[in-house]
Amino acid sequence: MNLTINSNNNNRPSYEALDPVSFLPDELVMAIFSCLNLSSLGTIGAISKSWKLLAEDPALWKNAIYREIAFTNDIWAKVFGEEVVKDEDRKEEYSSFPWKDFISDCRKFKSLFPEKNAKEFLMIVRLPKTLNGQLNLKNLGELSKKCFKDSETGYNFIWPTAMEEFGEKSIDKSVWVIMTKDVLPGSRSKSYIEQQEMVRELAEKTLTGYGISNILKYSACILSQYFFDPNYRSFSSKPWTFTRSTDQLKGNQIVAGGVSANGLTISFSQDDKHTGVAILRDEFEKNVK
Repeated sequence: MNLTINSNNNNRPSYEALDPVSFLPDELVMAIFSCLNLSSLGTIGAISKSWKLLAEDPALWKNAIYREIAFTNDIWAKVFGEEVVKDEDRKEEYSSFPWKDFISDCRKFKSLFPEKNAKEFLMIVRLPKTLNGQLNLKNLGELSKKCFKDSETGYNFIWPTAMEEFGEKSIDKSVWVIMTKDVLPGSRSKSYIEQQEMVRELAEKTLTGYGISNILKYSACILSQYFFDPNYRSFSSKPWTFTRSTDQLKGNQIVAGGVSANGLTISFSQDDKHTGVAILRDEFEKNVK
């Protein structure tokens, strides 16, 4: 690196300003960029063409989304202790992280619902099969007691018949899930058949891979947001908001939502203004980078 010194008319040396863009090595710039949040990463490229090219590195975006938006095994461990995810494969978790799908889906949702902030409309959650031994409604309730301290069961209410039927059912494998943070606009006060048709049309039109899911995945995803941020307000009791699931008992779809100071409510559905439908996807092409 050369520093040029010139003399001015007052015989005082003047110094040419150094351009950090030109003399910082790319390796150092990338190390700095890896610490940026999504907002900064999106604007840093305006400084120079060379920095713009560096900022477009897919690894940077994957890492930023993983760190800033996703509810990961690291966060499960941070909230409940490393023991609850000790049997999870962290390498596979990161390698399979569907960050490209998340970006693509944010754009799709924005085109369908322009009034919504896409990033705030979708959550991305890691569901560990071995969470606290095994991911199921009973174990979720046990974990929830730490965050909803006034609840004896970890739930505000859970329909006893639903707990008997679904309480110990788990998932086939650990998966990433992208889910809406609220029920779909226009899905409240409709029958389940009408909601199914609405979701089918959206999936055929734009939202490929999305659908209505089971009560366990909905419950785990909704609770994850409250575990991460106690001030989270979707699927809450103010106003009452529930999503129907694919699980059914006695002719009724099971619903999840209505989170209060005592936890999540799992009950049976009614065709009213409180009940809509959220959608999620849990199948993705392999992300190898």
